Amino acid sequence: MGLIIQMMLIPAAYPQKSVYESHWQAGQSPKDGEEFINKMQFENKSQFLFYISNDEKNLYICLITADQANIQKIMRYGLTTWFNADAKQKKGLGLQFPVPADELAGPPAFKEGGKPSGDHKEGQGPGGERKEMMNRMLAGKNKEMVLIGFSGKGIRDTIQLKTNPDFQAKVEMMDGGKVLVSLAVPLTRIETTGKVQNDNQLSVGFETGYMDLNQSGIGSSGSSQSSEGHGGGMYGGPPGGGGQPSGGMDKAQGSTDQQKQASISDLANPTKLWISPVKLVVEGK
Repeated sequence: MGLIIQMMLIPAAYPQKSVYESHWQAGQSPKDGEEFINKMQFENKSQFLFYISNDEKNLYICLITADQANIQKIMRYGLTTWFNADAKQKKGLGLQFPVPADELAGPPAFKEGGKPSGDHKEGQGPGGERKEMMNRMLAGKNKEMVLIGFSGKGIRDTIQLKTNPDFQAKVEMMDGGKVLVSLAVPLTRIETTGKVQNDNQLSVGFETGYMDLNQSGIGSSGSSQSSEGHGGGMYGGPPGGGGQPSGGMDKAQGSTDQQKQASISDLANPTKLWISPVKLVVEGK
């Protein structure tokens, strides 16, 4: 309960016009407990809790959300993290991770209809099946990432995370149904966008995918998706059945609010947040 209480005490909003001071990367993560969580910042409009750090080589990002609409959009339609080396709120380089569900390469994590692939263990109950399905889904999402603009303007390259040492990424579930996305990207790859002056500042943006209602269920990724069950199953429940998700990080309490479902209108709009500028820390100072 201590961790939950500390999360509720986080400032209500991130002051977007001020400089965000990056932290020196010390190998910590939100799973380390209250001390780390207290360093994170919460932005009320997006319902994102975030933490940015760096060392001499890499930029590290932790993003948490407990909002049901955000969780469904991230898990089904993907999340793109944007970088601008000139500290502008302008898309340039992007990491799409997780990748939209229907763009994942290789065999699906579970069969159509929500049934896990493979045989079930005898005597396994519904709770065990759901946990197995979640683990399969997360394993599939943690395999690949799409690089946007790194090999040229607008060029998209799909990479396998296990075989590409430069980029690191992981999506995982936390207690209370929250989603944690962790990223690491080499600073030299961000700085190749033609930055004139090395002032140790850049911008970081987040943009979820969304349900495109104008194209009969085609997501923002451009891949065809069935309109049936959008956002359903392992992605947090079907839309439209349980009212609007409540605001703030109070849903980290794991109360009945956490079970409220996102409406169609929630899923039809991307969630966006720019953190600008981000000032990198130098040599641990």
